[in-house]
Amino acid sequence: MAEALRGRLRREGIRKGETVIIWSESRPGWIAALWASILEGIALVPVDPQSSVNLFHRIREKVQPRLILRGDHVPAFDPESEAGAPVWPVSEIENAAGQPARDTLPLTGDDVAEIVFTSGTTAEPKGVVITHGNLAANLRPIEDQFRPYLKYVRPFAPIRILNLLPMSHLFGQALATFVPPLIPASVIFISSTSPQEVSRQIRRRRASILVCVPRVLDVLRSFIVHRFPAAAGAEDAIDQPLLHRLWRFREVHRLFGWKFCCVVSGGAPLTAALEAFWSGLGYVVVQGYGLTETAPIISFNHPFHVRRRSVGKPLAGVDVKIAADGEVQVRGDNVSPGYFRSPAETASAFHEGWLQTGDIGELTSEGHLIIKGRKKEMIVTAEGMNVFPEDVEAALNRIAGLRDSAVIGEDHVHAVLVLEPGADPDTIVRRANEQLEDHQKIRSFSIWT
Repeated sequence: MAEALRGRLRREGIRKGETVIIWSESRPGWIAALWASILEGIALVPVDPQSSVNLFHRIREKVQPRLILRGDHVPAFDPESEAGAPVWPVSEIENAAGQPARDTLPLTGDDVAEIVFTSGTTAEPKGVVITHGNLAANLRPIEDQFRPYLKYVRPFAPIRILNLLPMSHLFGQALATFVPPLIPASVIFISSTSPQEVSRQIRRRRASILVCVPRVLDVLRSFIVHRFPAAAGAEDAIDQPLLHRLWRFREVHRLFGWKFCCVVSGGAPLTAALEAFWSGLGYVVVQGYGLTETAPIISFNHPFHVRRRSVGKPLAGVDVKIAADGEVQVRGDNVSPGYFRSPAETASAFHEGWLQTGDIGELTSEGHLIIKGRKKEMIVTAEGMNVFPEDVEAALNRIAGLRDSAVIGEDHVHAVLVLEPGADPDTIVRRANEQLEDHQKIRSFSIWT
């Protein structure tokens, strides 16, 4: 499909260095479009399928594409009056016939592979320039780390990955397109994220690995506990032998199928409680950390050497340092050269080759990276002490009577509480403060009705 699309792109006069937008749900034609663009030196511009027409047009105006590839499940717009470029349905790629282009173009690491937009809902969309060199630098160390372990994977072949991440995000691309050939593994896409359908497809397709955001794991946890109430205490079994956990929660493993063994979480922070739940059930939980600007992986937990509560060790060739204020800074060949036609944004995020991630973290003595929270969300008390909202929320959310919480504040800790009927907020705050350090203590609260 990719070779046939390359031939069609050439016949339309779309050349190396020009841009093509793809606005589509995940499907085989998406992958074909990615490979065709990469092979032709065309910069692919992915747009999230959930994006509004307004955001799509703002991105389109910025990159001035020669072509728009459109999926079946994106908002409608008039191709004739609104697109400003030819519009091809992605379904045509999947049914394409024609003369393929099988030669290779001279490409270098500096050639642009993609322009990936990371914001724009309320602010001006910001496009991260990703080069061929960025992608190669991300994959090379992963391939080197996987190679010694492939002999342990072969007895479980064929390996199948159920990927619920959108292809418009680099993490979704990495786990659906770039990493699977290194294992090797096949990839399954589905259109529904309902827990019933996810569990059914894992069992039916005999998938070994689920790739998703933490929110999906949280919804699946509720589904499991509702169906098997005994699984509610799975986190308590986290230190028990694996065979004990597999037997204790055999009904859960039977639900997903015995070939299913691993969840890969990314795209957002995974809470310690959610990680403990899935580990307690007997599944391998792999966390990674990265940004679009790092193409995308900075660090990941090796599936055979998982370290709980961390996002793993930085990839070979990726330098990570912790600044004086705790911010994680990254340097390496995987780091983007900057933002598309945004010199001011580029200058503010990149300093002397170091990317300022905006995340607060620490490196352990063994070299594992732990992410504590976002720099802009950190509360600095009047005494100059740093408080991370997630730490206080974790203490609050363990207390009976509280449905959920959000911790905010400029110079002191303020908690917004969502209560169960009849719960006493003063008691909840007092019990939470008993578990917190003095500088973390909740000084005021309000009730979310």
